[in-house]
Amino acid sequence: MKLERLPKRRISDIEKEAIFLRAELSKLRRERADMILNKGILLYFSFLIVAIIGLLNHYITLKQLNVLVALALAVLVTMWPYITTTTREEKELEDLIEELYV
Repeated sequence: MKLERLPKRRISDIEKEAIFLRAELSKLRRERADMILNKGILLYFSFLIVAIIGLLNHYITLKQLNVLVALALAVLVTMWPYITTTTREEKELEDLIEELYV
């Protein structure tokens, strides 16, 4: 799809503003989801690094290792809504572009 093409119909100023606001809202949602996703990945790897280093240096027991791994997996599971938010927002923007230019 080429964005250089003009829309099939004339867009009013109110529609332009509504489209701009929808795009900005989508951008904010995606940025928030991306930020939470990045922090979740950092937390996941920090749990794993602490677990491995603690086990190798005999700072934690096997039971504590299992708890840390379970918490790391729980962090990954809780990030799923933010992944779906990002994909949904991308689809909405693509649909908006399709609606305007096709």
